[in-house]
Amino acid sequence: MKKSIVTAAVVMTLVFAGQSFAQSFSSGGSVPATFGAYNGSYGGYHASTALEGALMGTAALTEAQGRFNRDTAAAAIDIQQARTLSMANDKQYVDTYFQIRDANRKWRAEERGPRATQEDLIRHSKMAAPSRLSRYELDPVFGAITWPTVLQSDRFAAERKLSRRPSAIATRSAAVRTRRFTRKSSR
Repeated sequence: MKKSIVTAAVVMTLVFAGQSFAQSFSSGGSVPATFGAYNGSYGGYHASTALEGALMGTAALTEAQGRFNRDTAAAAIDIQQARTLSMANDKQYVDTYFQIRDANRKWRAEERGPRATQEDLIRHSKMAAPSRLSRYELDPVFGAITWPTVLQSDRFAAERKLSRRPSAIATRSAAVRTRRFTRKSSR
């Protein structure tokens, strides 16, 4: 019961609102009538019959639906154009990033100069390698190391003690090799 009363009230409201809405428009159908001012006709226009008012209301509703559809289509076009521009901006951002990176890489290469070749690296490593100890700095027979004056202080005693054992082993093996060489050459 309540449902049918509410439904009837809504329908009546829409019918009367539609009729009054239709009667408030001027002869152009879309511009509201202005009373008291000359708008191209003599006086405001209103529907002369209920049927005319209903038909004008239906026409106004149809026109509104058409405008809604047109505006929705225009909005969809605007959204697609915005997406296209956004993708173009993203592509330009990535392209610019890689251009800056390449320019940076070229600048660093120019600052660094030419890279060393394999031969250059070998030559530099040979020049940087320490020279071998002479016979006076390392006695090959007894394994005694002649330390430079700076390293003979008590401050370096522990390091000198650690280095005695490996040098003695190396000296013994050198002495054995020397004996073998001497025996072979004397034969």
